[in-house]
Amino acid sequence: TEVYNYSFVSPQSINKLGDDQAKYLELDNPLSKERPFLRRNLLPNLLENVKNNIENYPEVKIFEIGKVFSTKQSGLRAESNSDSLLPKQDTWLAAVFAGKPRRGPVGERLIDAFWQSRRALENIFFALNMDFQILPPDIVEPWEHPSRLALVACGGQTLGVLCEINPLVSQNFGIEQRVGVLQLNLSALADLPKADKKYTALSEFPAAERDLAVLVKKNITHKEILEALRGANPILRSVELFDVYEGENIGADYKSMAYHFVYQSSERTLVAEEVDKAHEGLVKILKEKFGAEVR
Repeated sequence: TEVYNYSFVSPQSINKLGDDQAKYLELDNPLSKERPFLRRNLLPNLLENVKNNIENYPEVKIFEIGKVFSTKQSGLRAESNSDSLLPKQDTWLAAVFAGKPRRGPVGERLIDAFWQSRRALENIFFALNMDFQILPPDIVEPWEHPSRLALVACGGQTLGVLCEINPLVSQNFGIEQRVGVLQLNLSALADLPKADKKYTALSEFPAAERDLAVLVKKNITHKEILEALRGANPILRSVELFDVYEGENIGADYKSMAYHFVYQSSERTLVAEEVDKAHEGLVKILKEKFGAEVR
């Protein structure tokens, strides 16, 4: 659901976000004295939206598209012949997800807000017919979860952030649920060259699927594993990470990563023996390169 918020934020919202008011532009004549600052991202008002709606719905899935105002970068000239420059005003998209735990046959299950936001990212770039990359962050903002955080890049340019909101910040806004956020700089995205993708025919032959969970050290990333497995076997069609677990029965320095593999040929129906052999080859790579232990 799309929402529209004012471009102004209150000092209270900035403080709840853990941000510094000095990084915000303050208006000389604000429309409301309660909101004298121009927003530098879309989050403060969106988190207020979540707080005002989450009690009435099992989940809140909202987005906003709007300009943000930077104190660090200059934009257009104030007037055609003026030396005065306006602050840079890029247009951003921010999509926010928050959901209450769902009750199932074995009790309540938490909603993974980060992956909900990740799916929104995938849908956007699929619709644009463009590829994106997930990169490790260089800094962590006060409102970002330090371990549920990634940068979004395309065409060699960083375009945004995918993260969960720091639980302490969520509490500041009165939100008990996990909150997932996707932020994309649409101005920068629009300047990228149009994608030139080629389509391939769908295979007439059925796919074979395998799941695998491995125990690896915490410093090993999904990106490293994906790069090691990509192209390892010609019948491997896709590799999808669907679960990461840290906790009981796992060493303090380890995590469990669960993958879904799809094997398929465009020329014939695969037999179980060759799928098993290909799968064993991937397991061997994981063991030798990352010291993985199959769970």
